[in-house]
Amino acid sequence: MNNVETPNKKPRCQYISKIGARCQADPQTGKAYCFFHDPDQKSKQAAARRQGGEARSHQSEPEITLPPNLPAIPLQKASDVFELLSQTVNHFRRGQMDMRAAKAIAYLASLLLRALKANAQPSVAELLADTINQFRSGQIELRAAKTIGHLASLMLSALKQAILEEQAISAGETTRPAAAIRQAQAACAEAPRHDSIEATTPIVPTKPRKDHEPHPAVLGMTTVNPADHPETRHA
Repeated sequence: MNNVETPNKKPRCQYISKIGARCQADPQTGKAYCFFHDPDQKSKQAAARRQGGEARSHQSEPEITLPPNLPAIPLQKASDVFELLSQTVNHFRRGQMDMRAAKAIAYLASLLLRALKANAQPSVAELLADTINQFRSGQIELRAAKTIGHLASLMLSALKQAILEEQAISAGETTRPAAAIRQAQAACAEAPRHDSIEATTPIVPTKPRKDHEPHPAVLGMTTVNPADHPETRHA
């Protein structure tokens, strides 16, 4: 059966899918295919799909509500963060700020408090403070603010892990001398006792005794006088 277009029938795109379905779109002027099925328009087709996806993403995420002309806050200490949160509560209660914006500011403020409390590198605190002020003034979108906050949270975790690693290295270096002393003491305790006695106690040779000299034991005896004991004479 021939698919011949009749003069009274409107022409359609000549593209046929893998399952045999015919495209029902109008072909381009002077061509047999529509724009999306034209083999010569692949680069333009990809750009059109990207633009369509971006448009759908913007439509799916409605605009956030923020008070106009919000002033920048220094956000250099905890009291500044408290003032920020106080303003956010008041704006939300008055309906000047929606829930998504209030939650984003609260999330970024919690990370900023962590950075200030941990005395982290000033760059992390400055990054969070700038992000909060830019979001409040409408310079960056909600998704961008959340992404920066997530990255800042990972940076704080990395800094904390680096501090723990440095402490572990320092603790290992300080315990090495003590361990060496304990090892030397254990080696001395395992050594035989007689070796140390022989090494520290010298043997003094005995001086030879002459024949006319009395024995030391005799020198220690007391001489007995017979006159002092008359009973010995009668015996």
